Amino acid sequence: MATVLLLFFSLSLQAQIPTDAFTETDKAFFETQKASIEKWLGNIGLGNDKITEIKLQTTPNFVVLRLRVANAETWLSIRQSYADSNQNRRIEEEIFDKLVAWCEVNPKQAQVVITDVTNYEVKGGIDLKLNKFVVEESNKPRGYRLEVFKLPKYKVIPNPSSTAFDEFEGTRKKIIVALQKFYQDKENVKFQVLLDLDNKIYIRVTNLKKEIIYDKLFGDFEQILISVDLLKAGKYITIVCGVDGKHSSNFFTAPRTLTGYKDMGSNGYQAYINEYAQKITTYLAKNMR
Repeated sequence: MATVLLLFFSLSLQAQIPTDAFTETDKAFFETQKASIEKWLGNIGLGNDKITEIKLQTTPNFVVLRLRVANAETWLSIRQSYADSNQNRRIEEEIFDKLVAWCEVNPKQAQVVITDVTNYEVKGGIDLKLNKFVVEESNKPRGYRLEVFKLPKYKVIPNPSSTAFDEFEGTRKKIIVALQKFYQDKENVKFQVLLDLDNKIYIRVTNLKKEIIYDKLFGDFEQILISVDLLKAGKYITIVCGVDGKHSSNFFTAPRTLTGYKDMGSNGYQAYINEYAQKITTYLAKNMR
């Protein structure tokens, strides 16, 4: 299994392996997330007629989601159909972001691999040398026919918010400061910048209650993963916010607890997540001028 990871990127992974090692308890927790993964894939139109096998593999430093498709044409069709239905979002990055949220890990310790029955392979993860999320594809067929899949517009991504900044570093700093202020008055909240990449930020916020699911009588405890993409558009930069959430009727501060948080999107709260993503985007637009 270690060999698979060392060959994952053509770049040298040995220099990029994170130092935080997963425990046996972590591995057991990851396995419990497989049901949420299958349910979410079905919700976005990628049931077992398109994805024939789902595996979660854990090494001391990485959790790897491996998806098997019938052939390369199937995945290429999924990629194009998902982009057409979801504002040109990359399906590989969407699945990657969900994996980070499901498994409650740092993005640098997550990887996604898609294969078929031959030697076609797609790999997605954080390349720390390039400081960005990358997708690598090998053995792509030269000639292929794309099939149009009617995939639902599952996750609403708010319209990009234009900033007055023209470089990524300054924009990232402004976003982090603005979001820290957004959450600072919430009692006992824990705000953590998981990864600050060239054109993307991952932030996890925990110890929240009635933040996304605001209308339950007693409220659930919540944790939120915010991913902010920075896109160069002409002279300035636009920002696009993605939000994933987990909730629990019990209060668990420790990550990766077996009886802890459940995925909101898979439990019928995707509309709440979409509304919250728009709220965050609107807030940033007003507070980054």
